[in-house]
Amino acid sequence: MIFDKIHCKANTDKANTLFVKCQDLTPPGFTLVELAIVLVIVGLLIGMGASLIGPLTRRAKLNETRNTVKEVYETISGFATANKRLPALLTDLSAKTRDSYNNILLYYPAPGLTASNLCTTQGTYLTLNDMGSNKTNVAFVILSQGENRCNQTGTGSPFAIADTDVSTACTDGSGSPGYDDIVMYMDINTLRQQMCNPFRIVTDSLPTGTEELAYPSTTLDATDGTPQIPPSYNTWAVSSGALPAGLTLSNLGVISGTPTAGGSFGFTVSVSDLEGRPATKNFSLTINPNDPRITTEFLNYGTVNEAYPSATLSATGGRSPYTWAVTSGSLPAGLALNAGTGEISGTPTTAGTSSFTVRVTDAGSRTASKTLSIAINPAGTGGGGGGGSAPTCSVSANPDIIPSGGTTTLNFSISNGPAFASFSPQNGTCTTFSGSTGDSCTTGALSSRTTYVLSVSNADGSGSCSTTVFVGRTAYRVWNNTGSRRDFIVDGTCRRINNGGEITTAALRLNSGETMYRYSTNNGTCGGGAQAQLSYNSAVSADSDNDGLVNFTGTDR
Repeated sequence: MIFDKIHCKANTDKANTLFVKCQDLTPPGFTLVELAIVLVIVGLLIGMGASLIGPLTRRAKLNETRNTVKEVYETISGFATANKRLPALLTDLSAKTRDSYNNILLYYPAPGLTASNLCTTQGTYLTLNDMGSNKTNVAFVILSQGENRCNQTGTGSPFAIADTDVSTACTDGSGSPGYDDIVMYMDINTLRQQMCNPFRIVTDSLPTGTEELAYPSTTLDATDGTPQIPPSYNTWAVSSGALPAGLTLSNLGVISGTPTAGGSFGFTVSVSDLEGRPATKNFSLTINPNDPRITTEFLNYGTVNEAYPSATLSATGGRSPYTWAVTSGSLPAGLALNAGTGEISGTPTTAGTSSFTVRVTDAGSRTASKTLSIAINPAGTGGGGGGGSAPTCSVSANPDIIPSGGTTTLNFSISNGPAFASFSPQNGTCTTFSGSTGDSCTTGALSSRTTYVLSVSNADGSGSCSTTVFVGRTAYRVWNNTGSRRDFIVDGTCRRINNGGEITTAALRLNSGETMYRYSTNNGTCGGGAQAQLSYNSAVSADSDNDGLVNFTGTDR
């Protein structure tokens, strides 16, 4: 039988006496000792949990504050990238301004960087000691005062970051608790690297010079650094290689002087901006030799037994004095060349046309040669006496612009003829014509600009006329001589060129049939419409020395 939690059982003994035996099945209760032990254990567990809550909460707030400072740091950087300046206040940003301790975050930008383009402006940069490591050129500092709500880093240069928990004075003088500020900062160079174009030299090429002649003064140009006011950059220098002898580079970037030797010279220039940021660039500068060049294109005709109308040969370039000589062929009989003055004089004795080569030598032993000719008319054909009018002529070339090595046709007519006609120079079939009233001839192959002079004479007098054949090169190099930096289109490409700089490049030249244009802009956009142009034919006409170098305004270089 079971009554509640008491179990009973009936039995008999040997005498058949009935008896009942019961057992209490109720679980035994705690003793007072056991209860005391349980209470002690529970108390310990509650104490341990309470002791952990504080550190865990502190750590959570610390991590949250660190993340907040980092987010604001990155927001400041993003604002600077978008606006090219620092925010003046944290309220300019869409970001938190308080940490997890409900303290307002402290933000210190370098003076001068919140209102001006920090890519080209020198600020009054902050300084900071980061646990013994000195930092200069700091652009901004962002910090949380930490749990102790005390700014221990500073309110201006020099800021100081200490090891955690090192006793450090508060800036407000309220005490010296353990350091717990959370600080981030960025220097100006790091900031500029992520948002600014690098400081660089933008001059692309240098004008060609000529030895012994003043070099066109050229100012090198740089951009995107921090210039002085007025804008200029300090400490230009040649860092490797050398300028041509006779030229110098000033610390303001001006190349000037008078070169004393020809050749091609490679060198590297370097420059620093106001803050010491460096930039370098390699250049090549060509100095053409100042060889003499004979400029006489034709000589007067003469008449047998009459004093020759003296003519003096002329030259340019080189260094005077000049010395003259006939190196091949000969002058007409009776004429002579003065070696010191270049004068041809005398009385011719034989009719005909004489071709000869003259050579000029300058003081530096440089030489130049040219083939000329003199026509001598027979006696009795050099002056009046015939009762009529002196002959006149006209001559033209068709075409008058030809490629190097080409020929052209000279067409001429003579009025008041017939007359003796003689070309100077003489080549191809363009030589002499007797009793002519007009004709045509074909020149020899030409490699440079040539002026043909036709002399005509008969008993009534004489006259002359001339035409020039322009010999073009395959392509021309062109320089900007407009007086300022401008945009040009050459071969379909827009190029911004400084005054004095070469517009063309090795790949972009002014070729036959092409025209290059100058624009009013100077920023590499070629906007606003073309203001002026230079055609290939104009370049041919301008290139008087046939060296393939001309100026955009249509003059020889």
